[in-house]
Amino acid sequence: MAAPPKGQPPNGNGSEEPRAQTTREAMAAAKSARSQVATYAERASELHPGTSLVLASDQPFWTTHQLAALQHMGVAGASVGDLQVFMHQSVRTQLDPFSGQIHMIKRMTWDNDARAYVPRWTIQTGISGYQVIRDRAARRDKVTVEYEDTVWYDADGSEHSVWLATADDGKARPPSACRVVVLKDGRRFPGVVLYSEVAALKDGKPQAEWRHQPAHMLEKCAEAFALRRAFPRDLSGIYTDEEMGGWDRPEQPPPGRQRKPHGGDAPADGEVLDGDIVGESTSGEPSAAERPKGERQASMAHLHAVLRDLGFGGDALRGARIGICAMLGRASTAGDALELTSTNDLTDEQLQVAITRLEAIKDHAAKSGQTVRDLEAGLRQLAEAGGWQVQDA
Repeated sequence: MAAPPKGQPPNGNGSEEPRAQTTREAMAAAKSARSQVATYAERASELHPGTSLVLASDQPFWTTHQLAALQHMGVAGASVGDLQVFMHQSVRTQLDPFSGQIHMIKRMTWDNDARAYVPRWTIQTGISGYQVIRDRAARRDKVTVEYEDTVWYDADGSEHSVWLATADDGKARPPSACRVVVLKDGRRFPGVVLYSEVAALKDGKPQAEWRHQPAHMLEKCAEAFALRRAFPRDLSGIYTDEEMGGWDRPEQPPPGRQRKPHGGDAPADGEVLDGDIVGESTSGEPSAAERPKGERQASMAHLHAVLRDLGFGGDALRGARIGICAMLGRASTAGDALELTSTNDLTDEQLQVAITRLEAIKDHAAKSGQTVRDLEAGLRQLAEAGGWQVQDA
């Protein structure tokens, strides 16, 4: 039997199953999904026989032994696509899922189309896992990583270098926000998070470690956010356990309201923005708290902000923006242009790759004294290569 391409399941692509309309259809779909997972695991075991739990970089899918271990650890009922993404992230980050360094957790999230809560799998690690990835990426890129002093904020917005506040009962009183700034070769990557948006609460009361050391937990969340901004290539799509506490609140209402980012227009390409997205100031510092839960939306706002800075804002150049992203979002610059009808079609990883490359173009132009007009011809050619028809402008 010929081996499938690297990184793909044997004889499959992990596509999503159509939404079931009845209970019987849902049961049949679940049975089919389990059978599909088992089939892929068997074929992967044929290509990688043995009982080892060590992941090989050329594995097409989890082997039966690895899958059994994952199911024992709580990863049961995940689709082929979810399991494939989890394996990709485990290999990419070189974190071991079988020793608890990285794990996949099921959460119920609101689906606007189905008008119901549906299961969604989230890939998580601890802040120590982030730091392992940070150090590995820094060695690879030959960059230095440092931190500015952590700053906590009270309800009035006043800064505190050390958080000492206590409540009337003597217990720790949580700060309202925290800022951690990562310095990557001297370039600042700030992460600011709000306690009200990331803390694990039940009936309004903090749970677990958020009850005992809220300042420390909030600092971990801010550090994770800052590290994702500094190393999007390595950390996109992975969240820390500390950040995800806010997702588990039973009283959390379903999202769905469309809002514009503060201080600017909504992106012209029709992306839906759930929640408040805070734009960045010209200094590179977030003008207010940016939400880890809305990181996809914040990244999309960041993408459009950079495109505007490069002269490609406005409705008339929507096609040009899509064309540019179709070229810059590719994993390899030698590959074909991505098939996009909107910038919202970019995956999280493609979105971060596009932002990183656009920022590099912008930084190079600034260092070499080029203006936006100097870059226009090259970016227009890039947009045309990505499928933009100039006559549409």
